[in-house]
Amino acid sequence: LIGASSPAERDAVLRPFAERGLEERVLFTDFTPLETMLRHVRRADICLAPYPADNRMLATATPTKLVEYLAMGRRIVANLHPDHCVAAQSAPALVTLCAFSEDAFAEALEQSAATPEPDIQAQADATQWVRDQRSYDRLSDLVRAVYARTITPRRARATT
Repeated sequence: LIGASSPAERDAVLRPFAERGLEERVLFTDFTPLETMLRHVRRADICLAPYPADNRMLATATPTKLVEYLAMGRRIVANLHPDHCVAAQSAPALVTLCAFSEDAFAEALEQSAATPEPDIQAQADATQWVRDQRSYDRLSDLVRAVYARTITPRRARATT
């Protein structure tokens, strides 16, 4: 797991692995420089993208991990979340969606692990979707369009 985590979070993550005698396969990195983090992601069999879908989170943030993993052509288990669902439609061979619970993630991990590794074309398609839909150029165009609709006077909108 890349990034900071509390002892309680580590215990919760390790519990199902420890029950199977696999706790030594879990690596907690805390803060990691980007280059090191990308090496870990490239080596991962399956990447996890948990993100709460409660109203408070939806009002203030959008998850990015799933998109980052898609850009790298990795297999992903992510919970049901509006943005995860949109991104998953672009790469069904790479993304397994589930509820936001320990049991659901465990089941989705088993399901993902039982499927064949996505082929080169599926990986390339996912990477291209990220370029087309989530690049800074694309996102800035979307923001610009929203601002134009929001701040253009009603009279000017009616005549255009």
